[in-house]
Amino acid sequence: MKINFTKKILLFFISLFLYSCCKELRFNESETYWTDVYKKGDVITFKSNIFSTKNELLSQIDTIFILNKTENKPTGNCNFMVSNYDVEGCIIDYNYKHDSTLSEPNLFVQHFKENKGESLPVLRVYDMEFSRGKLKDTTVVLNTTGAKLTDCYTFHSKDVYKGWSVFKLKTFVWSKKMGLVMYIGENGQKFEYVEKISK
Repeated sequence: MKINFTKKILLFFISLFLYSCCKELRFNESETYWTDVYKKGDVITFKSNIFSTKNELLSQIDTIFILNKTENKPTGNCNFMVSNYDVEGCIIDYNYKHDSTLSEPNLFVQHFKENKGESLPVLRVYDMEFSRGKLKDTTVVLNTTGAKLTDCYTFHSKDVYKGWSVFKLKTFVWSKKMGLVMYIGENGQKFEYVEKISK
């Protein structure tokens, strides 16, 4: 009986110690721009001007659909089998329509606070995935809206993981204020942000 009581007391103190070791990691206000711009139900359109075989200027529209946005807020409860950190994070799922092809649902943005260093997201745009590396500042002017955006990062295919999709990209541009604003295919076709419609 005495041993059981001693074990219970020991387990209680071990549990208390482990619970107190759980560290909450939260984003700073300046880190959440990767996901703040999107909400479930958003529909974002992009336009590309292309020339037909008769040399007529035509427009092609691509559409991105934000299917889900899951946010994780720290509660102070850790799974000590995995980590002693309870981290803030966000996952955004999407699919896209390019030409007449509607993609399968996929991850668009996955961003979790990291213990050390800059907390960078995983971004998947068509067949390109950025998950590690240095951010490259850029400025773009959108012909579709006339906006000059000085808060952008550019991602090139040589610096990211290449997956599979019908439309292969060589570059995409992400704005802190507007999210994805431009992408260019390996064939040189450039799509620019037109509008976002929120439900």
